[in-house]
Amino acid sequence: MPMLLRELPASNTSREGSGFAAKVWAGIKPFLQWGAMALLMMGVGWGGWSLAQLLSQLPVYDATHREDWLTVLLALGASFLRTSAAVLIGAAWTLPIGIGIGLSRRWSQRLQPVIQVVASFPAPMLFPLVTMLLMMLRIPFSFGCVLLMLLGAQWYILFNVMAGAMAIPGDLKEVAKAFAMGRWQRWFRLYVPSVFPHLVTGLITAAGGAWNATIVSEYVQLQGQTHTAFGLGSTISQATARGNFPLLAASVVTMALFVVLLNRFFWKRLYRLAEARYSLQT
Repeated sequence: MPMLLRELPASNTSREGSGFAAKVWAGIKPFLQWGAMALLMMGVGWGGWSLAQLLSQLPVYDATHREDWLTVLLALGASFLRTSAAVLIGAAWTLPIGIGIGLSRRWSQRLQPVIQVVASFPAPMLFPLVTMLLMMLRIPFSFGCVLLMLLGAQWYILFNVMAGAMAIPGDLKEVAKAFAMGRWQRWFRLYVPSVFPHLVTGLITAAGGAWNATIVSEYVQLQGQTHTAFGLGSTISQATARGNFPLLAASVVTMALFVVLLNRFFWKRLYRLAEARYSLQT
């Protein structure tokens, strides 16, 4: 008991000290938060002002060097056509193959590990070989670079389609058999609508990957030669190599804004449509 009485004052002192520290922290915390917010806003403002200065340095039209806003917009259109072509070509072969693999348990177990290994291989490492093949076949690089975009974008579609086909309930397959649906009827009335939400997810991801790939697929250096295709990706690569920061900033901002607007007004609406009309989840 005497020892207990001796420890009580020390315990009270520690509690008082912790309470005082909590009060001090409560008083300082708002100032620290406002200070951090002020520093953040100053950094954002300085970055926005610097970016605006860079963008203002790029002329609207430059007939001599072709380093202007008109060139950036034309390059955006060229890259949009290539990324769209890459996504459509990828969907053309991954949709039937993915459904076929997903519907077969045997083929799914055999091929899925192989596909995962192949898809994990970095696509840019294959660019030199594919570029050499394009040169041997005398295919213009402006069209051949679509194949380079396809190398990395197609796997997103394939995996999502396979997952959608594997998720089709067995009851629906039995109903299709009970109604004696033909092969084409089952494909277009059951399989394709069932995997459509997964297909849209794969298309969105593949489109993003294709846009990222434009930077390295429209501008390839091989054996001392530079192969370029007019587009926003090659414009970014060339502006980086030349140190043309106004053109680089304009190209990057244009690509970012266009991709955001494309996702907002096209892909998001298509995804909502797929979820509302074709989703198998209740």
